[in-house]
Amino acid sequence: MRAQRLLDGPVVRLPWLTSRLTHLRAPLFRNGYILLVNAGVTSVLGLLYWALAARRYPADVVGANSAAIAAISLLAALSRFELNATLIRFVPRAGRHTARLVLGCYAAIVLLALGIGTLFIAGARGGLIPAAFLDRAQITPLWFIPALAFWCLFNVQDSVLIGLRRVAWVPLENALFSVAKIGLLLVLAAALPPSGIFVSYTAPAALAVLPISALIFGRLLRRPRAAEAEGEPFSLSRFVCYSAGEYAGSLFGLTLVALPPLIVAAELGVRANAYFYLPWVIASAFAQFSSNMATSLTVEGALDEERLSAYARQMIVHVMRLVVLASAGVLLFGPWLLGLLGHDYAAHGGTLMRLLALNEIPNSLVSLYFSIARVQRRTRDIALVQGGISLVFLTLLFALLPVYGITGAGVAAVVSQGAAATVLLCTRLRPLLRPVQAER
Repeated sequence: MRAQRLLDGPVVRLPWLTSRLTHLRAPLFRNGYILLVNAGVTSVLGLLYWALAARRYPADVVGANSAAIAAISLLAALSRFELNATLIRFVPRAGRHTARLVLGCYAAIVLLALGIGTLFIAGARGGLIPAAFLDRAQITPLWFIPALAFWCLFNVQDSVLIGLRRVAWVPLENALFSVAKIGLLLVLAAALPPSGIFVSYTAPAALAVLPISALIFGRLLRRPRAAEAEGEPFSLSRFVCYSAGEYAGSLFGLTLVALPPLIVAAELGVRANAYFYLPWVIASAFAQFSSNMATSLTVEGALDEERLSAYARQMIVHVMRLVVLASAGVLLFGPWLLGLLGHDYAAHGGTLMRLLALNEIPNSLVSLYFSIARVQRRTRDIALVQGGISLVFLTLLFALLPVYGITGAGVAAVVSQGAAATVLLCTRLRPLLRPVQAER
């Protein structure tokens, strides 16, 4: 017996490892981490994509194509009516109405995309919209309008997968999309020099819509889910009111993502936009870290609203730890990353990169507040906060661009997001942070 005990050895207890495993098993954090993996993989492959674009295409071609991509991102956000965020909130508890809800949203999004895309092209051709970059990149309406519709569906599919808690499919889908995008970029550098960037960016999204739709409707929605039995009653009027609030907030939020490249291109030229757009893309990808963790909070909070406050406290503390560390890393190494794209990109965009890294700290708090407001169906608050941020940001952007160039956009972002985060900390988020301070 003694020999057997010696062979077996002492029982090693690792409380730290046990607590980490318990942490990872919790859907609130596990799904958030999966989305973080998605954001990390997509960001790295996105950086590689733009590094190759910067080296294979002239700066003015990069500037024109990036403006076209910014335009399609803006139009897609208008066309989606922010139904992607609404689906994340309603799909977890939709029960037997889920398939009909998703199909209805798909149909509405496609119709809106085709209509808005047609109006944009008509306005560009009539001189009502400054869209000279479309002619510079030789992007025709026959590709731009369908690409817009497919881009909308491609983005909304992720929201359906997240709402169904099938988050593991999201990084796989986006990784394959990013790899295909890079491959097409290299091939089209010789075949379609003026528009190769835009085509390579949008074509893989169109190709991904069919298989992911087959997965959602042919497999995932056919499986019984625990929420089926306790699905909350579906009300079309409540769904529309919720979406309207989200949409109003998203219209203001567009000024922080899609409009700056267009404004920079119009005010400073397409070459300056090339130096601006790449730091902006990197910062937008960085912002996905907090956004994805906030998305997990929305899903889990919707499934169990009674625990929303506890979930929110845990997530705020956890996300801020990660974001502060990551921001410090970008502050130190961000210009070096831009240097991989070329010396001019680092020289012109290094300071902007640092400011955008600093901006992610208040931006994370704002994103987490939005996830809490979504669960509580307070989308009007989201619209008000986004409206305030957008007003301050646009005012500062137009005032600072002529004086400080693209660096002025970084200053505008830090001031606008910092002010919003400060107000929320003193009002809506204050009750949630009190228990955390007491534990310390």
